[in-house]
Amino acid sequence: MKKGVFIILFIVFWRFCLAQSSAVKFDHFSIVEGLPEVSVQFIHQDGQGYIWMGTQNGLLRYDGYKPKIYKLRGNNIFTINSSMTTNMIEDNNKDLWFSTVGNGFFRYNRSKDNFSQFPYPAGLLA
Repeated sequence: MKKGVFIILFIVFWRFCLAQSSAVKFDHFSIVEGLPEVSVQFIHQDGQGYIWMGTQNGLLRYDGYKPKIYKLRGNNIFTINSSMTTNMIEDNNKDLWFSTVGNGFFRYNRSKDNFSQFPYPAGLLA
C-alpha cells in the first residue's frame, strides 16, 4: 500500500519537478538597436543589473530598454583621441572602473552619471 501511494505521488509531483524549459529567449543587440560599434571588447553586468559593453567607438550602458553611450576621452589635448574602452571592473565599494586605450582609467560616478579620469603615468605609453 505504501509503495503504491509513493508511486502515485511520484508521478503526480514529477510533472512539477521538471527542469526549466529548454527554450531560451535571446534578443540580438546591434548597431540598429544602439550599439556604437560592431566589435565589442567586453560585456559585463554591474551590481545594479546594468549591462556595460566596451567598443572601439565608446562605452554603452544598457538597462534592458534603451542604450546610453559614453565617450571616454581625455581632457588633455596630448592624450589619444580614442574612445576605445577595453575592460571594466567593479571594486569592493561598488565603484565601476573602465580602462581605455591611451586615455587611462575612468571611474563612474553613479549619482552624477559622469566619469572621473585617471590618466596613465607620463612615461608609460612612450
